[in-house]
Amino acid sequence: MQLGLTGIDIKSEPKIASVLQLVSGKLDDLAQPGTILIFDNQAEKLGVKVGDAVTISAPTTRGTNNTIDVRVVAIAHSLGLLSTWNCFLPIESLRALYQLNQESTGVIQIMLERKDLDHIPAIAARLRDALEKGGTG
Repeated sequence: MQLGLTGIDIKSEPKIASVLQLVSGKLDDLAQPGTILIFDNQAEKLGVKVGDAVTISAPTTRGTNNTIDVRVVAIAHSLGLLSTWNCFLPIESLRALYQLNQESTGVIQIMLERKDLDHIPAIAARLRDALEKGGTG
């Protein structure tokens, strides 16, 4: 099964609990290295439940595949299209899989509240400016 791997520091993302509805497991267990949260449609397709082991294999830019074994600690209800191909694992586990240091990232995701949606262009401009000034432009 092909999935997008999203690294997360669950302790720094308190609002994710309000978005996800768990079928089984505990979201806080995602703080442990070597764990994963998947969605119910993925769990059904893979035939796994909380506590089961899953091996993730990912291609590198050098043309090889790295693998990491993780334990399913939470299964959430599907959120629609995005949850059909996405999962969450601790950022440390994602870095280990891709052999990245703590300074590396592929994407920065920001969760906005409904009241902020009309201000997205201004928020994006402020963020771009701050990143450019920080040397990560």
